[in-house]
Amino acid sequence: MKYQDQPITTIELDNYETTMRENPRKQCSIKVQCHIQNRSFNSYIIDISTVGVFIETSKNFSVGQKMALKFYMPKHHQPLRLNGVIAWNGLQGIGVK
Repeated sequence: MKYQDQPITTIELDNYETTMRENPRKQCSIKVQCHIQNRSFNSYIIDISTVGVFIETSKNFSVGQKMALKFYMPKHHQPLRLNGVIAWNGLQGIGVK
């Protein structure tokens, strides 16, 4: 299935969640367009919190790199366009603050 044909999964950040993390994460599957320097790619936000997201990717990026994100949230007709910084890089993706 192509990226454009994938369904959008909605999330709700208002529920209280017991966790050891300072900022609880919510699992999701949100289409996202990422731009880092002269590179762009489409992927999915796999989890989200009030301070960041985890983006699924096999691409290698450096911690500290600035990036731009574009994605849609439920009940919003306009995309969110946010700037972030890569906080960590792992085998399955990147953490962005």
